[in-house]
Amino acid sequence: MSKATIRARVAFYLAIAQKSFEELSKDDKGYLNTSEALDQCWSLLDYMTGLSSNTCKIQ
Repeated sequence: MSKATIRARVAFYLAIAQKSFEELSKDDKGYLNTSEALDQCWSLLDYMTGLSSNTCKIQ
């Protein structure tokens, strides 16, 4: 499997996780930890691909 395919899969799953996260209430336990973890994942993907996380995130 190519690196591009792996990065595409990572971006796909991160987009799904991001969309699911947006459905959480800010009062839910773990909200802040989940938010921070997703931000770090997007940052890592940015580093790996050179893409902007704002481009990848579902708005």
